[in-house]
Amino acid sequence: KVFNHYSGGTIECASCGEDGLEFLETNHVKSRKEMGHANDLTGSALHGRLRKDGFPEGINILCSNCNWIDNLEKRRAKNSVSKWREYALRKKIEAFTPYSNGKPKCACCSIDNIDVLSIDHIIPQSYFKGEKKRLGVELNRYLINNNFPRGYQILCRNCNQSKSNKSLCYHQIKR
Repeated sequence: KVFNHYSGGTIECASCGEDGLEFLETNHVKSRKEMGHANDLTGSALHGRLRKDGFPEGINILCSNCNWIDNLEKRRAKNSVSKWREYALRKKIEAFTPYSNGKPKCACCSIDNIDVLSIDHIIPQSYFKGEKKRLGVELNRYLINNNFPRGYQILCRNCNQSKSNKSLCYHQIKR
């Protein structure tokens, strides 16, 4: 009901038109604070609150990629780019490029916006008990320092989230 209402009857991302339900999320156009929503009010609890409040304005439906970009743009507008962020971006590009045969892009849908790309463990991390969990810059440095080991691929947030602990993304299942 929430997605249907905020999408105007055609359930899809308001920014890019992605219609895979697995990829879609509610996005605060107005700030959470303006809407009286705590940061931990998410998922079905948020949807229940929106229904209870009569579907207030200030919400739209975005896919995970577009939602991430929207939030990044809001944060970038508030802060200047730090030396750490510049370093992290360089390491990300350096780590991702070999897994994409040139320019970093999603192995499933080919999106090439570096802001939404992430490393995916082809075999889910949950299968490796006791292995150190590495994220972000630490994972990128590990990949670089270990000569880009097998078992990883580049996926966008949509495809990575959809694949999760399954072996295929929604796009691959749909094909």
